[in-house]
Amino acid sequence: MIPTVPMVQLSLFDPIRRAARPRAPHSGAGTSEAAARGVEGDAAALRKAVLRFLLQRGSEGATDEEIQQGLGLRGDTQRPRRWELVGAGLVRDSGQRRPTASGRAAVVWVADAFQAVSCPGRSEETAACGACAACA
Repeated sequence: MIPTVPMVQLSLFDPIRRAARPRAPHSGAGTSEAAARGVEGDAAALRKAVLRFLLQRGSEGATDEEIQQGLGLRGDTQRPRRWELVGAGLVRDSGQRRPTASGRAAVVWVADAFQAVSCPGRSEETAACGACAACA
């Protein structure tokens, strides 16, 4: 069962609130906790990269594997950022499935462009206007 998270409308440039995003998992050991805290500084930039990638893909969306390949990220780095975006209401399951390299069906994720940023150049047909700072 997928846990539900209250929906919060944010712009691309708003930080994800601590209460709305999961903490990085750790075993409780000092080194594990330090590693979890260390990723928090990069998390915002990584969330932005994942969201921008999905916005550029438009209605075609991308599987986790495609996001990882497109951004050069490992799964254990990319998936938590995508889940944070899902929890914030900026990314959703499109209802489509595509095969992974191993042949298994994978969820195709799409960014909700209208939830992600308020951009006058966006429409349902275009995932990015290319003119404003949010879309560049």
